[in-house]
Amino acid sequence: MSDDVLAAARQLAAEADGVPVERVRLLETLSGTWIARGDRVVVKVHPTGTDPRALAARLRLAAVPELGDCVLAPLRPDPVRVGAAGSTGAWVTVWPRVEPLPQDVAAVPWAEAGALLARLHLIGVPDLGERLPAQGSVARVRASLDRLAAVVGTGLAPAGLEPAVRIVQDAARRLPAECWTAAGVAGRPRTIVHGDWHLGQFGRVLDPVAPGEADRWRLIDVDDLGLGDPVWDLARPAGFWAAGLMPDADWGEFVHGYRSAGGPALPPVPVDPWPAVDAVARAGIVLAAAGAVRRAIVRAGPLEEADARLVEICGRLPDASW
Repeated sequence: MSDDVLAAARQLAAEADGVPVERVRLLETLSGTWIARGDRVVVKVHPTGTDPRALAARLRLAAVPELGDCVLAPLRPDPVRVGAAGSTGAWVTVWPRVEPLPQDVAAVPWAEAGALLARLHLIGVPDLGERLPAQGSVARVRASLDRLAAVVGTGLAPAGLEPAVRIVQDAARRLPAECWTAAGVAGRPRTIVHGDWHLGQFGRVLDPVAPGEADRWRLIDVDDLGLGDPVWDLARPAGFWAAGLMPDADWGEFVHGYRSAGGPALPPVPVDPWPAVDAVARAGIVLAAAGAVRRAIVRAGPLEEADARLVEICGRLPDASW
């Protein structure tokens, strides 16, 4: 990201927060996105190529009062263009700062996370007078594979990582057809979907305006918010559980929390929930594995243990019955 874009984002955060610009920190997330973080305000710099119309529609959707119980509302209703004109500029959005999930994995409130997603999926689709974008899970899988292919195409991939690249790409080619349909398949529910749910996508409001609000989790990051099959919001935890990277107890709590709140993506008890998530769990594994292999190539290092496990699962994915 260009220096002028980051400086403009920092200045905007300072003005929105009412603090000196020196108090605003620039941080790069694990996904490569930059944020300018003040005391109570965060400015997010969206990636190059972001569609401003789709982003604006997602902001308006996030600001609908009906979503206020589960989705963090933006502080500004539209994206802002900052930086120099042309390719060096970027779109940014302005948000309340939230307290992220604690790093202690044992402290993850899996049941609350499931219930939070269920609340989102149960909200009726509001009429905003415009066409709402499709949820972005499918596009995110494609983009992750494209980024892996791009870095491989540079010739940077060490020989030791070439087998991992082939395994992930082969697993992607053999994903079920429904994994490539953003709108969902016939007979499945169609709801508002977060589109990129994982543990980094929810937090608590730091400066609550109503009693009890500080104790409520909110979904953050609307880059993939849209309409589609709600089962995609369960893809990441389902895939990690199937890969043996999420304990049975945590998966059980998550599913119980979602079902107890009436989430429409899964059948009611006592029906086995796995057939509903099988296909998207496979896509979730491919998404995570593609990102892991790309990061290893960029840093010219070996795969970490958990990442190697994802690649191993990809190797068995086409024929896996779990």
